[in-house]
Amino acid sequence: YWAAKIISAFRDAQLAALCDAAGYRNPDAAAYVARVLAERRDKIARYAFDRAAPLDFFHYESGELSFHDLGVERSVYPAEESRYRVRPAQVDAARNVAERGDWREMTGTRVSLRHWPEIQTATDGDGRFLEMECQVDRGQGWSESVRVYIASGSGRVVAVDR
Repeated sequence: YWAAKIISAFRDAQLAALCDAAGYRNPDAAAYVARVLAERRDKIARYAFDRAAPLDFFHYESGELSFHDLGVERSVYPAEESRYRVRPAQVDAARNVAERGDWREMTGTRVSLRHWPEIQTATDGDGRFLEMECQVDRGQGWSESVRVYIASGSGRVVAVDR
């Protein structure tokens, strides 16, 4: 996943600039290499992102979780075919679930904890964390979960499990 995340960050214009800088004598050769690199980039990204949900750059603030779908942002998947679902849980430091909310489906990458009033936010020092379990569906069924752990009180993302 991490390699596909890095490789997929290269845009077509960047690949073309790399090939131009390589000093090919034949401009058609440079264009060909840039095209092949772009095709390989896309195949690597699709292969990895089909196996590990490309949900990343999680941010939690004021009771709201937001994240990026690298598959959509990097044009691997169309946005209109992507939907998401999230469910929260209160967990202890060993990640044992104390209380879990129901799934909430959405089309965007931002969700408020207010949808789950049964999940109470904990206070610092009590050893509890908020776990947000996230999945994506692109018409083939729900992905494996990405679990995001948020420190109680501070609201900082402290871990992400794929």
